[in-house]
Amino acid sequence: MTQNARRDTQVWWYAAGALPLGVLGLVAGLLLTGAAAPPALFDPGPLVRWGLPLVTLLTHAAAATTVGAFALCALVLPAPDRSPRPDHRPQRGRDGGTDLP
Repeated sequence: MTQNARRDTQVWWYAAGALPLGVLGLVAGLLLTGAAAPPALFDPGPLVRWGLPLVTLLTHAAAATTVGAFALCALVLPAPDRSPRPDHRPQRGRDGGTDLP
């Protein structure tokens, strides 16, 4: 196994461990604060009481992943004009536009 493959495997373990830790923290927070207790006026049921915070956690995790991927593309990856490989650079035509292959 190469060093790069080993490093990629380690990254997936960190990502796979983040979701159970988030759910564990969510359950602990709901139990310790009493947020999962049924309200006195109207009770939507245990599915909604426990499901809504879980869906909110998944939504926030997906949003953070999307923003992180956008930041990676915008800030880390090289621009097409600065590509070190000549076959990836756009060719300029006579009119100043790009000629697509």
